[in-house]
Amino acid sequence: MESAIELSEKVPEVDLEEIKKMKTLWCIELDLKKKIIAIRPGNDGCISLRGAQEAWHFIKVLKETIQETF
Repeated sequence: MESAIELSEKVPEVDLEEIKKMKTLWCIELDLKKKIIAIRPGNDGCISLRGAQEAWHFIKVLKETIQETF
């Protein structure tokens, strides 16, 4: 007897209000056509890097963005 494998997975509903409450520390925007990288501060109006792990993560993302752009 053959059994079917369920490949679809229920995706949990996303609460948009919860997403709006999430704190954005920083974001890096990329314009490939103009070759411009924009680093934007998070919700506090500044980029806060707390500890070595966050600083290294920021550097890693920035380095990857630079490599994709140039």
